[in-house]
Amino acid sequence: MRRHAPGRVLSRKWSIDRSYSPQCGRPFKDAGITQFLQEEPQGFTAALKRSLFDFQVHEIDLQGEEIHLGAMGPPPTSPDVCDKWYLHFRLYKEGMDTLEATSRLCRFLGRPPQNFRFAGHKDRCAVTVQQLSCTSLEPAKLLGVLEHQDWDHRLAFSHLEIKQNYLNLGDLSGNRFNVVMRQVPMKEPGAGGTTASDLVERRCESLKARGFLNYFGPQRFGSQLIRSDQIGAALLEHDFSRALRLILGDVQIMAPAPAPLGELLWDQAAKEAQDQVLTHWRSGSVAEAAEKALPLMPKRYNLERGVLKSLAQGLNAEETLQKLPRHLLMLYVKAAQSRIFNEVLSRRVARHGVTPQLGDMAKARSGKLVHLDEETLPMAMDGKL
Repeated sequence: MRRHAPGRVLSRKWSIDRSYSPQCGRPFKDAGITQFLQEEPQGFTAALKRSLFDFQVHEIDLQGEEIHLGAMGPPPTSPDVCDKWYLHFRLYKEGMDTLEATSRLCRFLGRPPQNFRFAGHKDRCAVTVQQLSCTSLEPAKLLGVLEHQDWDHRLAFSHLEIKQNYLNLGDLSGNRFNVVMRQVPMKEPGAGGTTASDLVERRCESLKARGFLNYFGPQRFGSQLIRSDQIGAALLEHDFSRALRLILGDVQIMAPAPAPLGELLWDQAAKEAQDQVLTHWRSGSVAEAAEKALPLMPKRYNLERGVLKSLAQGLNAEETLQKLPRHLLMLYVKAAQSRIFNEVLSRRVARHGVTPQLGDMAKARSGKLVHLDEETLPMAMDGKL
């Protein structure tokens, strides 16, 4: 995986920030994960995500190509037509999620968030490469931000192409993960003389033979105290006021209140601006508080600043949410769907294990999904489906 362009000099601050991963302390139970597939309780200890480069993600497109950052070729020529067109490019990022990355692009390019589309949201606690598209963006203008003195060099791009279509959420085949586990002991305590390398090898063989429960990981639900699936649930219930207050970090409407995650880092300036608006919201006076809080909100918080601007204009909760990018709202909804999937899978495994049951959907050797009934269930049990 290639880093930023050679010759770029990072400031001391960025050198520190990019060396170690942001804290991501959400436990599995917060993601609805309570059951695991394993032959025996004995595992092994290791440190994960001690560095950003310990967790690398490459998107795989619909054609099955693994997305890597490459050499910057000559920029494509913008089409001389009036019809809408889109600039597609590969985005490399370090230590920020996809929404943070697009927010920075919006700020430097003067574009609204709605112009940017992507196939999948990538984790903050990682180094990732993925495909993005932007409506009618001149290639030269995108390349120009690289020369800006304030440009964040944890972001880079390559493979610029002009296309007639934009990316939709889900336009990918999957992701490839390269994961480093550190501090694996030479010998695991209490393992009866079994070395850690033996345990690692045994676990890998188990994965090959038995597979795993395909949960959505904790990063799917965000790194803030209020989870993204909780915001998604409020949207699905059409409780727009609650959804907006959750986006602004109002933990007081949570029942029960979430337990503090000591590992999470808070931006004090952003928190003060949010608190000012939420205090007035609870008393029914929002617009004036939002107007006063807007200068306090750091400029890098594009989402929160957009919310405050809409509230300051006197828009209600539903109207404010409609101003947000659709793909962002869909991420919240998909997080809620993912939480439901995790909980159902955990309950299923707790009650029935992984043995096929009547009513299951099973993938046949042909690749088709088959509904298991009294005729097809025995075939699935015997591995003959």
